[in-house]
Formats: sequence, C-alpha cells, structure tokens
Amino acid sequence: MRLAVPWVYDVVVKGSIRGTVLLLLVPLVMLQAQSASKPENGFISPGKYTNAFFGFSLPLPQDAQLRLLVENAPKHSASRHMLFAANSMGKGYPAIVVGADEINGSGNADAKRAVLAFGAQKVDVVQIGRREFSRGRWEADRIYRIAYGTRLNGYMLIISTFAFHQKVLHEFERCIQSLTFFDPTKALEFAGPDAQKYDGPDKPATPPSAEAKPNTETLASQPGAGPNW
Repeated sequence: MRLAVPWVYDVVVKGSIRGTVLLLLVPLVMLQAQSASKPENGFISPGKYTNAFFGFSLPLPQDAQLRLLVENAPKHSASRHMLFAANSMGKGYPAIVVGADEINGSGNADAKRAVLAFGAQKVDVVQIGRREFSRGRWEADRIYRIAYGTRLNGYMLIISTFAFHQKVLHEFERCIQSLTFFDPTKALEFAGPDAQKYDGPDKPATPPSAEAKPNTETLASQPGAGPNW
C-alpha cells in the first residue's frame, strides 16, 4: 500500500507578510491534527494505522497489498465505531477490521464476551503494550480468524482479522501483538511524516493516491467482520 504525502507547499512565497502567516498556520494545523474529538480520528501511512483518539498504532504487513475499505452499510448503533478496515485480493485474501464499542451504550464491559460474540470458541488472555487483551482463534467455513479485545477509556476495542491461509493470518497477528500505546496528543508524532489524515472507513484517506483507492465493497459483505459492525 503506497500512499501519497498529503501536504504540498508553495515554495514561492511572495512577501514577508505571507511568509509570516504560513509560519503561524503550521503549529495551528499541528494542534488541530492532535486534537481528536471522536474515536474515528486518526492517520494512515504505508506502514501503520494510528488512532488519535485512543492513542495507539497498529503496524501493517508491508507485503500484504492492503486496500482501504469504505463502509457503505448503514450504522447499526451510534455507540459503535468503525476505526479502520482494509483488505487485499492477494496473499490469501486477508482483511483486518478495528472497531470500538462504547461500553455505556452497549452494556458490554467484558472483553472475553466481546471476542466470543465474534465466533471464537475459546478465549485466552495475553499482554500487549502492558494492556490485557482477550484473544480468540478459530476456523469457520475454511477461513482462519482471530479477534483481540480490551477495555480502553470507556470503550471495548476489538481488532479482528481473517485469511484463507494460516501463514497470512500469523503475519497479521504479529502486527496486532506489536501494538503500541501512547498519549493521544502525540498521535501525529507517532504516525510519522508520511501519514495522511484518516477518519475511518466512512471516508477515504485525504488525499488518496492512485494506488490506494478505497474499495467500494461494504464491510457487511466481508466474512468475519464481527457482529453488526
């Protein structure tokens, strides 16, 4: 997945006043980018997805040829938020979905139950980034699936992925196990200089490159996308 750098500057600045205005605008833009008001606020780059609301980064497999998905299906609940979704027609057709469910709105405060709701038969507990996650691994309809869930700032964070080949699934699982958590105000710093603003599958990354056009398939048509995401 190759994404173009979204910022293009005019290198010819006429007059000192215009130059001063530009210098004043830069920190303002940086501040606005770091002030996340909703769970979907974040950034996308060729190597990772960064969420600016919760403060975490998820590495992405470099050779998976991921394409961002656009969610065309209507939302089932205002308390459910789709943070990130991508898939690829190559490498065993992998797909990954990151969602957050407001605990006060859903009443689901148990990470184990949340993972079981995705179809897992057994759930264990693992530590990622000094946080406790419930994890489920299972196979259904010849598709290998995994789901990780944890409580985070009043939300149930769920990361789910599936693939037709176990080897591909293991690549995604290694990325999930490499999650990093940080102060949300530092999201742009963690996202990196090649990151684009990305506010979830409702909108494509801004601006999208010719090599990373969003897929128009609905997430509801993707197997293993979870209950009512």
